[in-house]
Amino acid sequence: MADNEGTVRIIGGRFRGKKLTFPLKETLRPTQDRVRETLFNWLMNDIVDANCLDVFAGTGALGLEALSRGARHVTFIDSDSAAINTLKKNAGTFNADHLTFIRTNYKEALLSQAPFDIVFIDPPFAEQLQVPVAQWLEANQYLTAKALIYIETKKDSDMAGLPEHWGCLKQSSTATIDYYLYSNAVPPL
Repeated sequence: MADNEGTVRIIGGRFRGKKLTFPLKETLRPTQDRVRETLFNWLMNDIVDANCLDVFAGTGALGLEALSRGARHVTFIDSDSAAINTLKKNAGTFNADHLTFIRTNYKEALLSQAPFDIVFIDPPFAEQLQVPVAQWLEANQYLTAKALIYIETKKDSDMAGLPEHWGCLKQSSTATIDYYLYSNAVPPL
């Protein structure tokens, strides 16, 4: 591993233990192992055969973890060409052909694999794009009728503006982040 690279490992499923390398950048923040473990425990009954979208893919840890745990297809979006190139290289070691890579801003992505069963929204925190991405998903009908949407935010971020019919199924936090699992089929409390 080079000095300008980091690693993250797949923590469950058929690719468990596989390491992913990624370029060290201030805006690239892989989801922590403990958080991913919690998330995929939440998703354990829904991930098999799911069609997934990893918006702001970065290292691809969320999407590749989903693939490892039985997702049917994963689409990755990231506007950073280095991130997409590294993600393609890492994914190549998985011998998986159920992956789509899109290098563009999420608003310009043409999502031929839509609608999606599970979506991961984990943008660079400084950009605060969680709510705009949720609105974009709804406006373009990119979600199945019972989609699950994972959102990761900086601690105590304002989530006002999410689609009104989305209900929060689960939520947790660490010292620095909050993370949520929403459904577009569950009315809010």
